[in-house]
Amino acid sequence: MSRVRTNEKEDMADIIWKAYENNTSWGNDVNIKLPDQSIIYVCGSLISARAKKILEKLDSKTRTIDISDCDVSSDALRSVMDHVHGSLECDPPRRDLPRDLDNLIQILHAANYCDAQGCKQWVEHILMETYIPRCSDANLCRIFEAASFRHSEKLFIFSAKEIASRTNPQEILKGIDNELLEKFHQATKPKRAQGKPGATVASGHEDGQIRFWDCGTGECLRILKTTPDHSTQKKAAVLALHFSPDGTLIISAQDNLCQLWDIESGSCIRVLDGGHTKIITSCVFSPDGALVATGAQDNNAILWPIVTPASSRTLAGHTQSVNSVAFSHDGAMLATASSDHSVLLWTTVTGTCLRVLSIAQNKIGHAAAVNCVAFSPNSCLLCSCSDDCTAKVWNAESGELVRSIRGEFGQIRCAIFSPYSASLALASANRTISLYEPQSGLFRKHLQGHSDAVNAIVYSLDNTSGDDPVLVSASDDCTCRVWDPLNGNCLHTLEDPHTSLVFNLVKALSFRPPLSV
Repeated sequence: MSRVRTNEKEDMADIIWKAYENNTSWGNDVNIKLPDQSIIYVCGSLISARAKKILEKLDSKTRTIDISDCDVSSDALRSVMDHVHGSLECDPPRRDLPRDLDNLIQILHAANYCDAQGCKQWVEHILMETYIPRCSDANLCRIFEAASFRHSEKLFIFSAKEIASRTNPQEILKGIDNELLEKFHQATKPKRAQGKPGATVASGHEDGQIRFWDCGTGECLRILKTTPDHSTQKKAAVLALHFSPDGTLIISAQDNLCQLWDIESGSCIRVLDGGHTKIITSCVFSPDGALVATGAQDNNAILWPIVTPASSRTLAGHTQSVNSVAFSHDGAMLATASSDHSVLLWTTVTGTCLRVLSIAQNKIGHAAAVNCVAFSPNSCLLCSCSDDCTAKVWNAESGELVRSIRGEFGQIRCAIFSPYSASLALASANRTISLYEPQSGLFRKHLQGHSDAVNAIVYSLDNTSGDDPVLVSASDDCTCRVWDPLNGNCLHTLEDPHTSLVFNLVKALSFRPPLSV
C-alpha cells in the first residue's frame, strides 16, 4: 500500500507503515530485534512511554536488555510491542495478534513484564469474554494460575468466581498450592466478608443522591435521595457535602441552597437558603459543629450559625466564583479559593479578611483559577491547588510560600493532607492522584486506576480501631476508589452494579467521624 506524503506528520506515518510492513521496526524510531530468548536490542522512546518496565534493565552503552532471568518468549514480546505500536493514532491498523490460549497466556506474561497496561487489558478482555465462560476445567485452572502469577487482579477474581460456580471446584483446584488456594477463597467470599467493617464515606452524585459506603467491605450501606422519586422537582446534582463533627448530620449543597440531614432518620431538618444567588460549590462544618461555611459562584462565602441560620455573615472579597472553603482545625480561620486566582484567609469571629494570597498581592500566587484549599491537621500549613497545574503550600500564620509543587498530570482539582500531615495528596483532571511530602515537595507515589478526571479526595479520620487511614477518590468515571496510601493499592471500587451503566458522575466526598459512645 502506498501513502502520499503531505506533511511532517504524514511522513512519520509513512515511515512507520513501511517499518511495520517489514516487520522489523515498531514505530517512532523504535527498533526491536530478538535474536534469542535472553537479549533485546532497543532504541527510541515509544517503549519507554507504553511499556516502561522493559527498560529497567537497559544497558545504556550497548542498548541491550538482558531478560535471561525471565521466561518471556520472544514471540510474546513481539506481540506486546506490536500491540503497543498499534495503539498510536498515526499507526497502521493493528495486526491480528494470536488469540489461541497458549499465546494469550504468554502475551499476558510479557505485557505484565513490560508494564504494557493497554496490552494487558486487551488480553484480559479476550480471556474473560471469549474463553472463561466456555473453556474446559483444565484451561480455566490455567487461566486462574496465570492471572495470579501475572498480577492480573480483575482476571483472577473473574476466573475464581467462574471456578466457584462450576459443579466441582475442588476437582478443578486439586493441583494448586495452599497459598493460591487461600487467594481463591478470599476472592470468592461474599462481598460483605471481603474486609472487616471500616470507616463510612459519603459520596454526592449528579443524580441528586447521597450514597453511604463501608470502606472496609466496599458495600453500599444506604442511599439518601435528596429529591423524592414522586417529586416533580428537578434532581439537582450534589456538588458538595460534609459530615458534622459528631457524625450524626450531613450537609449537602445543591443549586443555591444547602440541606442539613439527620443521618439516622434520613430526614431533612434544616435548609440554608436565601444567602447565595448562584450555585454553591463548597460546604463544610466548623470543627465545633456550630457553623457551616459555604462558597458559591456568586463570588461570596457565607458563615451560617446552625442554630440561627438567619444571622448568617457574608464574606465578600473575591471577584469571581468561590470554588472551595476550609476551616482551620481550631476553627479560628476560614480559607476561601476562587477563580479570580486568589486565596483569602478570614477570621471566623468577625468575618474580617486577614490575608490575601495572590500574584497581585505577593507575586507568588496562582496564575489561574484556584480549585481547592486545605489546612494541615495542625493548621500550620495551607495548601491551594489550581488550573495552573501547581499546588502551593503556605505558612498559614505568616502567608509565606513554603513550597510550590508542579503536578505532572495537568490541572489539579483537589488537595488534602493526611491525618498526620506526613503526605499531601493531589487529584488531577488527568485521572491521577499524586502523593507528596508537603514541606519538601518530595514525590512519593501515584495512585492510578480511574478512567476520567478525579473530582474529590478525602482521607479517613483517626479512629479507635488502630487501622492506618485510607484515601478515597471520586471521579467523573462514575466510581469512587478506596486506596491504601502506604502501598498504593486500590482496596475497593465503590460502584452500584444496578446503576453502573447510568451516567452518574461522583462530585463530592466526606468521611464520617467516629460516633461518640
